[in-house]
Amino acid sequence: MAPDSPGNRHKAFEGMATREVNGVLIGKLWKKYPALCGGGADLFNSTKFPYGGTDVFHPSVGYSGRYIRHWIREHAIASIANGLAAYNPGTFLPLTATFLVVYLYVTKGAYVVVEVQDAKISLASSGTNLHYAVAAADSLTRSGIATSVVSAPSFEHFDQQDESYEASVFPRDGTAIVSVEEYVATTWARYTTASIGITGYGYSASNPSTTIGLG
Repeated sequence: MAPDSPGNRHKAFEGMATREVNGVLIGKLWKKYPALCGGGADLFNSTKFPYGGTDVFHPSVGYSGRYIRHWIREHAIASIANGLAAYNPGTFLPLTATFLVVYLYVTKGAYVVVEVQDAKISLASSGTNLHYAVAAADSLTRSGIATSVVSAPSFEHFDQQDESYEASVFPRDGTAIVSVEEYVATTWARYTTASIGITGYGYSASNPSTTIGLG
């Protein structure tokens, strides 16, 4: 296998957390494409968004930099990134970085992402855990247990919907509804009949070791 083959490039990232892989890739792209700009909240050391001290866009440093220290204001981060992208499209390619759980409050509602006829079970999840629910639903449906999937990024917005919509997402006809999330299950209690989650503060590591650590 050639040193720079796709297989070897994939192996170079084995065992790394997703954010660490993203950091490596963003670092390479940042150097190559001057149109890239943006930044993150106060979590830049954790989100692995690489930048140099002289690359900061700030009065104390100068205005030639491309990295913006947004600090703790995810609504503003999203708005600024959208504005940069909309200004003379193609001039700026904005990137943002924070933890997904912090971005959830700028999203809306809950909705069915995998719909099957006469579902016996509905799996509910959100964010980076959603693909686990989709894979599990596919396996269950193929084994004869029709399973739908719901993405629920924001209960606050979901609770503002009318009753008919809420019932179309989380049926009230006795269908088993199970939440799947690497997070505390307390918030799901009003909507589900069972939950698969965690009871501790959290677990930070690469995906494989996190799965093993959580059992």
